[in-house]
Amino acid sequence: MKLPLMRITPKGYRAAAEAGSQSKGDGVILTVSMRRRVRAVALLESQTRKGESAVKKSSIVGAAGTMLALMWTQSALAQLSCSDLTFTGPVARQFPNARDACLGVENRDGRPFAHFNARIRNVRGNIVEAEFKLPDGTYGRPISFTPDPDARVRIAGRTYRYRELSRGQELDVYLPPDRWEIVVPEDPEQSFAAAPTVIIFAISEPAPTVAANTLPRTASVVPLAGALGGLLTVLGFAVAGIRRRFF
Repeated sequence: MKLPLMRITPKGYRAAAEAGSQSKGDGVILTVSMRRRVRAVALLESQTRKGESAVKKSSIVGAAGTMLALMWTQSALAQLSCSDLTFTGPVARQFPNARDACLGVENRDGRPFAHFNARIRNVRGNIVEAEFKLPDGTYGRPISFTPDPDARVRIAGRTYRYRELSRGQELDVYLPPDRWEIVVPEDPEQSFAAAPTVIIFAISEPAPTVAANTLPRTASVVPLAGALGGLLTVLGFAVAGIRRRFF
């Protein structure tokens, strides 16, 4: 007696195959079309797993490449010296011997900064004048900057407001090679790269110093001319009196 042919819905293809539905004991016979569909499902799942594995490998390789690039960049910046920096723009124009006065290179936030020593030259209100120290121990290139009234800096273990600084005190300042500004850490005893607080000051030209023995620009020569005229008048009367008396 022939067994009746049972049709299995597409959802049951794979379950039937796994359950050994080809055996006569189950009374189920898979058609050729059903077998092909089961193989197609298995092949699709295999390809999906291979694709996921390839994506994971690609992600791992990309992350490793990024980490290596960052490590190389940080290593290259850490090895920079003053001779490796190229000062451009306003820095090259305003401070042409910056490379010679540079004491070293520090890296902060992935950017190089040239390290300089600056000596306080004068403090007028909130305007601070300083001058860069040169390699031979002399000072030159005076600069001026205006810090915030509440800004502070630590020198020799003591914290000062900038308006409290005195002539002759020295600051560690950092200059980016492409911008005419200085960056000063609030506490120079900490590493510049890791300092939690730094202050950026735009640099301006210091006001010219007026010598004590020169007249202000607003002074007039009229009083001097009047005094000279009065002196000549007195001298004329004196000469006339002498002539009348002796001649």
